[in-house]
Amino acid sequence: MRIATLILGLMIFVHSCNYAQNVNYEDENFKSFCDEFKYIIPVNCIDQEEYLNKIPDDYSKKYLGLSDKDLIIDDGSYNYDDDVWTSNWRKREPLYVGKIECKSNVIVIYKYLDNIDNIGENWISILLTFGYNGKRIDKIEISGYKTIEEDNLGCVFLNNQTFRLFDYKINLDKYKKEHGVYYLRENSEDKPETICTITEYRITDAGKIEKTGWTETKLLKESVTYYRQYHEDSDDPMNEYK
Repeated sequence: MRIATLILGLMIFVHSCNYAQNVNYEDENFKSFCDEFKYIIPVNCIDQEEYLNKIPDDYSKKYLGLSDKDLIIDDGSYNYDDDVWTSNWRKREPLYVGKIECKSNVIVIYKYLDNIDNIGENWISILLTFGYNGKRIDKIEISGYKTIEEDNLGCVFLNNQTFRLFDYKINLDKYKKEHGVYYLRENSEDKPETICTITEYRITDAGKIEKTGWTETKLLKESVTYYRQYHEDSDDPMNEYK
């Protein structure tokens, strides 16, 4: 997460946030759930999973909307010689990350382990909005990736109700994919490696997540995987918010 440090996983900065005072939770169970989000964004250690508490199954199902199937993960292995997949099912435990208490709603962020690949563990982070009665209003994925080399997602909060998503994608004008492998297109050596689309969102007073209409596209010189970590003095557009 990109806040004060930036490590593989959720990448977030929060800049100039204001928080509500003396909020009134209408549901005591929901208040107990929110109290476990120890970090009021911004913080500087939320990429270090050992510092984050695990969300109990009952809370994961009731407030995060996860099913029994969502709470297990297969981190097995594939034997290419025998063309056999060996499963290794284990418990998936979502982690508390942080919260922002606004006047009419509360914003929470949690993360969960999506898969383990040859790059490392891939943690997906989700932002949800709730009313103080515990009713879930809206949600959006704000970090992680779906493929090893094609995509990446990061997030910056401008204030407690406005954020920008940084969607990094491989430049298909430079590469073509055949049989699962990317090949350099002819005469494309000088083209950018990555295209980053930045989209701004706001959280309404009613807790809905909406696009503001602001967007920007950046052409970047490094591969998508490069931007999953913080690199000082790089052309990463998220560096403007450090």
